[in-house]
Amino acid sequence: MIRQELQTSAAMPRIAEIVCQWGSAQFEEKQRLDQEEEQLRNQWKNIIALIITGLRVVNAKAIGVPDKPTSQFVSDLPPGAN
Repeated sequence: MIRQELQTSAAMPRIAEIVCQWGSAQFEEKQRLDQEEEQLRNQWKNIIALIITGLRVVNAKAIGVPDKPTSQFVSDLPPGAN
């Protein structure tokens, strides 16, 4: 029984290290996705600005264009559910 407790105690730092690495990887992935989302939103704004500028030249308007890009598929999950 003491041997099993010692083995468990010795494994704890390794388990903690693995959990920390996993958490760090999750955090890095979220940061990458956040940066990509921001880049896509900026690209969207730039494209909309170009379209509006081009339409003004011919005295036209873009109606119903969303301010933010949206997904092209309907998710089965409600917003915020992961």
